[in-house]
Amino acid sequence: MEPLLGGEAPHTGIAALDLDGDRDLDLVAHTTRGKLMALRNTTERAAPDQARITFEPIATSAGAWRAAIAADLDLDGSPDLLGLPAADARPAAQGSPVLAWARNEGKRLSARELPVTLETPGVERALRR
Repeated sequence: MEPLLGGEAPHTGIAALDLDGDRDLDLVAHTTRGKLMALRNTTERAAPDQARITFEPIATSAGAWRAAIAADLDLDGSPDLLGLPAADARPAAQGSPVLAWARNEGKRLSARELPVTLETPGVERALRR
């Protein structure tokens, strides 16, 4: 598998969603090294049957993630990214699992940690794998 847009590592997963609210599907890709890459769809149509498909990077401070899904966590109408930090990421305080949240700020995905307290037996162990 080739790296996407000259990226540094092949991608293990890709999601298509509208990150910037322009009704075009943008891409979020996850690399084999854990890096998350967001790409804004800048495709232009020259004619109804012709399009030049192009993408440009969206700034993100997301670090090493091993998985990600899209969800509107802050209920502002824009999809955010929720992820699991890579196994070698900094451990959570007091043993609680941590999720990573990349808040969609329109032209940027701003990442931060979300400590999670779970009351379901066994789920905390599964998140630490």
